[in-house]
Amino acid sequence: MPNKAITENIESSKTKIDILMNDVGIEDISCDGIDVPIFIFHKDYESIRSNIIYTDADELSSFVVKLSQLCGKQISVYSPIVDGKLEDGSRLQTTLGNTITRYSTFTIRRFREDPLTPIDLIENNTMSIDMAAYFWMVIEKGTSILFCGGTASGKTTALNALSLFLPATFKIVSIEDTREINLPHENWIAGTTRTGFAATEDFKTGKDIDMFDLIRVALRQRPKVIIVGEVRGKEAYTLFQAMTTGHLSYSTIHASDMHTLIQRLENKPIDLPRALLTSLDLIVFLNS
Repeated sequence: MPNKAITENIESSKTKIDILMNDVGIEDISCDGIDVPIFIFHKDYESIRSNIIYTDADELSSFVVKLSQLCGKQISVYSPIVDGKLEDGSRLQTTLGNTITRYSTFTIRRFREDPLTPIDLIENNTMSIDMAAYFWMVIEKGTSILFCGGTASGKTTALNALSLFLPATFKIVSIEDTREINLPHENWIAGTTRTGFAATEDFKTGKDIDMFDLIRVALRQRPKVIIVGEVRGKEAYTLFQAMTTGHLSYSTIHASDMHTLIQRLENKPIDLPRALLTSLDLIVFLNS
């Protein structure tokens, strides 16, 4: 006999993925089109093929439009790609079929309401007890840290977990494209970028609010710590300048080794002067 609670949950689901969205162990949900199963990434079992399949292209496209609208955005032939954030904080990426992809697609990266702690990182062998003690000491003493690694290596997870060592009284400003940082600190301002409004013949384009804009604003808010989700462009210069003036800074970057890191920082689009690199105190590399 099937579990009654599970059966009722499935029967009451408003969409095909509601049951997946209610599973706290699922980190990613990915639909690549029709007639193929939805794949999920589970925190314990990693990549799993589900038994949920969209068989109708129009049904899938309608759902992708609905998801985009839940982010406050419109997806269309004119604008067939949407990156946004769902109400629960999950990251959403959608494409509309018959434009840049054969069928509509969507990928949802779940937002953790209960972020991992340093204890969790020790228990899952991300770091040792000695490493945790070291990070606790240097963070309390005031250290700027850059977390480096490849895709899905746990850079943001480590940044968030180790930020729990920051004293509760510190004023913190976090800056991200889509919110992933989740801190218990009361004196914390969470900033996210914003895409400008579309231009038409009758209306001017609304200004994009990017990382660079938010860092400049953050510096006027007198923070003790600035956290940037990921450095990718001109915002790096302002962030490293902030380090030289005494602001503690934490961020992530895609780089698997020191050589790649230096190349990324010193070349376009980041183009950071080598003299500013000395303001960084600690570099942490994570492996997938």
